[in-house]
Amino acid sequence: MRGSWWGHPAGQAIYQVSEALADHPDVAVNRLVTGKVTYVHRRLWPALQAIGRARDPWQTRRLSRTARSLLLRVTRQGTLRTDRIAGPKSRVSGAARELEDRLLVHTEWIHTERGSHARRLMSWDHWARRQGTGLRAGASRGPVKNARSAREILERIVNELNARCGADGRLPWQVSQPNAGARLRR
Repeated sequence: MRGSWWGHPAGQAIYQVSEALADHPDVAVNRLVTGKVTYVHRRLWPALQAIGRARDPWQTRRLSRTARSLLLRVTRQGTLRTDRIAGPKSRVSGAARELEDRLLVHTEWIHTERGSHARRLMSWDHWARRQGTGLRAGASRGPVKNARSAREILERIVNELNARCGADGRLPWQVSQPNAGARLRR
């Protein structure tokens, strides 16, 4: 389906399925492929966590000062809600999105006590403990030896899906690379 599914005749059913997927204990929700909501199966969590923890140059280069400050706070505290951060809401929201887009934190959208939406930012270690994965920093991850091997695993999967579906999905570290699309289509 191209474009937004909200106006599609099956929009309500699509919404219900997406909510059920998001609530499934074997699924993590991230903005992984082309910045869109992506449902990541538990077997890929070690790769996701390895990438998130790596703090590679593509993740940290040109981060705003506000995003760097939020990342430091999330790292220290484990979790942080954007509605409880002082400062202009647009700046806080933009910084949180920077961290989310670069996989530096795991993000969940929550409904606040006031009825609005906010992001809950979590360090990958905090998220791993909460999910009961046991995948703390330095833990054995099977085929995922480091962030590079984790990226290769996810690239292979996205390449296969792109070929099968005639798509051009990209992973966050590929978006900023010249000719990323050409590499994806190999």
